Amino acid sequence: MRPFYKMELPVVGKKTDVCNKKAIAALSRGEDQLALKYWEEAMNMKDEHFDTKLNYLLYQWRTGSISDDEL
Repeated sequence: MRPFYKMELPVVGKKTDVCNKKAIAALSRGEDQLALKYWEEAMNMKDEHFDTKLNYLLYQWRTGSISDDEL
């Protein structure tokens, strides 16, 4: 039998995916603050979630929060 902590990892990944997708949906509706909230929630669950980090960085770049060099 596997330890319980190994069973939690896929669930965290799925929750992170859901938050990231909610952020994209909020952004498409023009609700930037809600999108930022969902991205923050996703990154708090799993700091190294590639899709979330990529989408958040692109958002920051498009809004001028970070420069081309920082991207």
